[in-house]
Amino acid sequence: MDGKGEQVVQLPHDVALPAIVYAHYSGRGTFGVDSQPADGVDRIVLVASKGAYEGTFPVGFVDEKCAPTTALHVEAGGPWHLDIANASLAPRLEKTGIAGFGDAVLAYRGPKARFRVTHSGDSSFVLRTYGSSTLTFTRGRGAANGIVTLAAGPLFVAVTTVGDWSIAPA
Repeated sequence: MDGKGEQVVQLPHDVALPAIVYAHYSGRGTFGVDSQPADGVDRIVLVASKGAYEGTFPVGFVDEKCAPTTALHVEAGGPWHLDIANASLAPRLEKTGIAGFGDAVLAYRGPKARFRVTHSGDSSFVLRTYGSSTLTFTRGRGAANGIVTLAAGPLFVAVTTVGDWSIAPA
């Protein structure tokens, strides 16, 4: 779906929650996306970027049961693009690891395991898991290097950052 400026985008009826959204924005101004339930009130900030943005973020992973996300409120100074898909289409985090750039959502189906998480950008770095067990690994601005233990899958791993990152067996 393509748009320009501020717009409320209804989630497709054929995409169940939780979902993942790939977004691309090449404008100079700010780009933001908030979740909205049926009442039309912004609930959760999903993306907040100053300038260009490209990444994938989770939608509906932590919604209140009485207020599931039904739309995305996009605020942008220029043109943008969104691809909304079922979370089952998230790239797999395998036991061999994975590397990327910027925001991402990954699916993990392996056993409980330790992974080394690295980040080389100037921004903050946040790794969150969603599933039978939750984990939040956060580092302030700058490089990150640490060990996280992921619970046995299935679970989703969301990375929120600007810059290069990797998740590798520890």
